[in-house]
Amino acid sequence: MLTNKSSLLVLALLFPFALVAKNLKLHPGYYLDQQGDTVKCDIELGDWNRTPSIVHAIGSNGPLDLTPDETKGFGVYDYVDYISAKVTYHSATVTGTDFPEKFSDSLATKRCFLKLLAKGNVDLYELKTSERVVFFIRDHGSDPFELLYRVARKENQLVEDKHYQQTLRAMFNNEGMGTKYDAQIERASYKESDLLPIVKILNGSSNNYSSKPSQTLEPIVFAGALSYMFPSTFAGLYATNNHFSAAMSPLVGIGLLYNMSPYSGKSKVGLSVAYSGYTLDKTTSGVIGHYYSQNYWDTTSYKEHFHGSNAFVTLNFFLMYVLNPDANVKYFLKAGTWYSFSIKKDANVYSDYTTTTTGIVNGLPPTTTEDAGEKSILNVSKSFGSILVGAGLSFGRSQLGLDYALPSYTGRFNGSGERFKIGTISLAYGYKFGRKHG
Repeated sequence: MLTNKSSLLVLALLFPFALVAKNLKLHPGYYLDQQGDTVKCDIELGDWNRTPSIVHAIGSNGPLDLTPDETKGFGVYDYVDYISAKVTYHSATVTGTDFPEKFSDSLATKRCFLKLLAKGNVDLYELKTSERVVFFIRDHGSDPFELLYRVARKENQLVEDKHYQQTLRAMFNNEGMGTKYDAQIERASYKESDLLPIVKILNGSSNNYSSKPSQTLEPIVFAGALSYMFPSTFAGLYATNNHFSAAMSPLVGIGLLYNMSPYSGKSKVGLSVAYSGYTLDKTTSGVIGHYYSQNYWDTTSYKEHFHGSNAFVTLNFFLMYVLNPDANVKYFLKAGTWYSFSIKKDANVYSDYTTTTTGIVNGLPPTTTEDAGEKSILNVSKSFGSILVGAGLSFGRSQLGLDYALPSYTGRFNGSGERFKIGTISLAYGYKFGRKHG
């Protein structure tokens, strides 16, 4: 179990990430001036939870504040585009539980930036306000107009005005496509993942654009080498101050990264599962004796062989911060927790021993006895965990990471009661699947 002290250490490790994350990166892009001319600049692109009214940029003459009133749009090359347009839309919320008893007719009219989701004969746009998400459509060069969706609550029943579906059906009819896609339109919710495929069908071969959001989920497989470390000293049946050397192990696993920064790709949450194991082997020998008097003493020569093995499934949960998300070779830091689960039935550490004892008892002639056997000296816990920190680099779909798992207590040695600690350090190569971005 993680202690309060460990939890504070995690927060201390993650605090610098939060500070650095406040700084936004500049991305090569453009804006359209009032004459519609393209002007190159660097855009300060954020992970906006609502459409911005002011966008900061750096042009050839210094800093710029791009607004919908003074520009016709802006974008980041090969990533995302916005246009400026004066639109009218229904502003009442469509999420939550507090809805009116009839559909709201509250309208807002303003010039704002609209995010371009699909381009062709028909363009699809998105506006995120503090109240809701609104989708707009432009048909063959017309001004963008709202795809209407409203929600009300009548007699404790949620009712929806899905007028946007009627609009889409009419557009399909105008394109001579009839009712072929009526079922898909009927199933379409008021969200990008449902509307975008329909607009792409509507555009057909004219669709030469699609939005380029960064990949939200990044599956990854990895393999490498892991070194188990055992910082504890322990006493055996006879030998004292023993210490296990590091044990090497192959490492294989799978993971999933969730991109919390869909524009910059800076901040991610990761979860991975890995398999590894260790084998312990140490032999020591020596002599111990007891002298009470000339008539009562003994001397024992011993040899102890300590051995044991175990295999683990380890669960890692971590936060990752990418220091330079725009570079070809990206460097990252991460911090979180790890928890290992022992999967071997017998995970004990044993002592195989042989002894030869010579001594005198009550003044009788010296006697010599020999003994041998095996005894468990440690029972490793079934599960244990601690703090995880790491760093690495990624290039394309490849990733190389170095992780350090702080040692965790697991079990106690018999006799001495000394607590046993296990930690790891690993180096692994990973390969990410999905779109190549971020």
